[in-house]
Amino acid sequence: MQIQAPLEQLFQAGDAAQVKKGTKAPGRVRPLQMLLYGLGYGGALKWSSYRADGDYGGSTTAALAAFKTANKLAGDGTSLDGDTLQLLLDRYKLVPLLREIDAAQVSNTVDQLFSGPSGTGKAAQLAQAAGISFAGTTPTAAEVNQAMDALTPTYGPDWKTAAYEGQNGGEPGIATETSRYTVADNWVRIRFRRKNKGVWTLGSDTPLAFIQNNERILESTGLSASSIRVITPVSANEGNLNAINSWDDCFMTFGMFQWTLGQKGNKGELPALLKRVKEDEPALFQQYFGQYGVDVVDTNKSTGYLSLNGEKVNTVAEKEKFRKGPLWAFRFWVSGLDDRLKKIQVEHALDRINSFWTNDNYRPLNKFYISDLVTSEYGICLLLDHHVNRPGHLMSYAIGKKDIVGQALKKAGLADSKPHTWTTAEEKRLIEAYLPLRYASSMTHGQQRAQKIKGYLDKGLLSDERFSYQPTPITTGERGLDGSGTLEEYSLIDFAEYEQREGIAGGDE
Repeated sequence: MQIQAPLEQLFQAGDAAQVKKGTKAPGRVRPLQMLLYGLGYGGALKWSSYRADGDYGGSTTAALAAFKTANKLAGDGTSLDGDTLQLLLDRYKLVPLLREIDAAQVSNTVDQLFSGPSGTGKAAQLAQAAGISFAGTTPTAAEVNQAMDALTPTYGPDWKTAAYEGQNGGEPGIATETSRYTVADNWVRIRFRRKNKGVWTLGSDTPLAFIQNNERILESTGLSASSIRVITPVSANEGNLNAINSWDDCFMTFGMFQWTLGQKGNKGELPALLKRVKEDEPALFQQYFGQYGVDVVDTNKSTGYLSLNGEKVNTVAEKEKFRKGPLWAFRFWVSGLDDRLKKIQVEHALDRINSFWTNDNYRPLNKFYISDLVTSEYGICLLLDHHVNRPGHLMSYAIGKKDIVGQALKKAGLADSKPHTWTTAEEKRLIEAYLPLRYASSMTHGQQRAQKIKGYLDKGLLSDERFSYQPTPITTGERGLDGSGTLEEYSLIDFAEYEQREGIAGGDE
């Protein structure tokens, strides 16, 4: 788990004020909670029950208030500001040294701790933090005690024993119940619902919350406000950034588009996502996957296979290993909390549009590109949703697939028309002809998913005007990025609907 980097970036960006009680940005709240825990405020955070859950509620408020009081800062714990954030980081970076001093004093080796060049640096760090001066380069025991007496009251009661960054404490603890598993390491905790041989969770981190809170780092992805409006409803049909499903016939399904290991011995899309992680962020891949024996093999940008401890995962028996118990689900879930992997998920989701919009393998009636025909946000959203669920349906007759858009062209009487002359009316005719074909196809819950997307259109959160889909880089202030209520309407996955859609009985997630 990362603690310092996200908060340092947040501080440098001047966005600390966005973190406050009720903030719907778990990717920012969670590091704050981890900092407070590492500084010794686990009791106030009710850490044993919640860990870093990303919810800025009463416990986080109490912990931050205790830190402010201990450090003589004004204000309560209902919001974060830049000065408090900087002090949190400064105090946190000092924890390893304070623990070294504490251990050295117990064993009476404090003189050795400050000997040599590195010891001189530690002495300077300690003096600066405590706001005092040492007479020599090596502080006396009395001077060290003076510094510790000045500093330790600014920490919480548990600063000596709380886990520090990188200390995950080995394998997570697993508590087994009739209908769920509770899995926790030093930092995070999750309750997975059990079903069949596997587990599932809807996840907590929504794509839109991540996008809205990280516009700066997403500019390089080519993400536009229009793209957000297209990919987010599809994610609402699929899952959040840390959603997991290991109970169905795809063995392991992860993330905002629920990328899978694939049915039976077939290729899956999850390896392609992990391949991208490995190429773009090798250290990230090693942290969450490589160190556990996972790699990718025979994988392109779309599909492929994982390997586990050198064995290709291309049989039912090998894939079963990923859903036996909750351990692998927990590892994937934890990876989905990391902002770096969230960014890669968003990029990968965007590429899904590009994979069919102007691709030679997706040419309705073998003479048009889909980009010639469908240019509205609403239309692209419907086709993206279809492609995520049944990509073969959009492919051309030339390679023996269903070409559902070509069928719709014929049904709408547009097969011999010239799309460059179309207005919004012609594109709407095509979509109207497409929808019944979608409903009658083998797509999973095609009608219900389309109706949910139509709800966004009815609310004005998607446009069905021709050329309304604009895949250009993000611009602050575009429709859908101004915080005007779109987060609530776009990003939530309705649990009752999910239960009905997936055939899940009961549950209280």
